Amino acid sequence: MTDGAPADVYYSLDGATWTTDYSSLSLVQGSNTVSFKQIDAAGNESAESSVTFRYDTAQPTVDGIDDTGAVNTSVDVVDHVFTVNLSEPVDPASVTVENFVVTGPGAVITGVQPAGTPVDGGHAQYDVSVSGDGEGVLTLAMAAATTLIDIAGNPAGAA
Repeated sequence: MTDGAPADVYYSLDGATWTTDYSSLSLVQGSNTVSFKQIDAAGNESAESSVTFRYDTAQPTVDGIDDTGAVNTSVDVVDHVFTVNLSEPVDPASVTVENFVVTGPGAVITGVQPAGTPVDGGHAQYDVSVSGDGEGVLTLAMAAATTLIDIAGNPAGAA
């Protein structure tokens, strides 16, 4: 590189096609590697460098709630735990008791805890503790106004 001479920065996703317009790169959901180099007015080219990162614009969704509609309070008189499975890890601060609705005799949500292995500070599973009394069936669903936020900051309402 020539000292003090302006240089253009080139970007590539495949190492073969280069552009000075980084906004034209077609990133994919998930892992991406962007290579970059500089070429000055004299044609001197710097060494290539690269950065790998995760690109995420997808909103989290609820994949399922285990045991929904199948808990008989005459059997599970004290506490029962439902497992909520999400499409991707979400910020634990966005998952609260208010995100859920429970129905059944004397049904009360007593707590929400992250479950499974954490990924990038979030969880894709949460255990929701519910208690009920009397004879009947406990069911758990997502509240209508629920907003879960994934680790990349993408918000999504209940699915």
